[in-house]
Amino acid sequence: MKKTASPQTVNDILSTSAHFEKVAADFYGMLAKRFAHLPEVSNYWNELSGDELMHEKLVLSVQHSLSKEKLEALPIKELTTSVTSVQKLLDIITKYNIQTLDDAYELAHQLEFSEVNAVLKLIITNLMPPEKYEEFVTSRIDEHEGKLLQFTDLFGDKSWRKMQKIQPN
Repeated sequence: MKKTASPQTVNDILSTSAHFEKVAADFYGMLAKRFAHLPEVSNYWNELSGDELMHEKLVLSVQHSLSKEKLEALPIKELTTSVTSVQKLLDIITKYNIQTLDDAYELAHQLEFSEVNAVLKLIITNLMPPEKYEEFVTSRIDEHEGKLLQFTDLFGDKSWRKMQKIQPN
């Protein structure tokens, strides 16, 4: 994963956040391919990838809707801190040597319950016009996170997940 400089403006935060969403989508897409021998699991990862691509489009639409003055403004501190935290986590996730479905699940869990969605929620609630975010807001993000909480019910417990090996590229 490419290193990003520490965000200096709202525009930097939005560009970086869109990049994070794309990295997450690519990660889930890779898992879908590498677990193609388990079609239901592969479809699950593809669904999460699609959610992340939707998040990326949302962030880019916010970015394109803001004035130059707002884009050049200093970001709120919580966003800057969260973005730095996400960068570290994505560096770990993209370099991790996944061997089993359980490895994939654990990394996905770290990703979904990290600052990635916190950044997205902060962007939505602080930068989107209220009339737009009220129709979308956190229910969609919470639903996305909830998908991961259903993983064990859908695909078995930890011992079963550890027996499901990832396929080579």
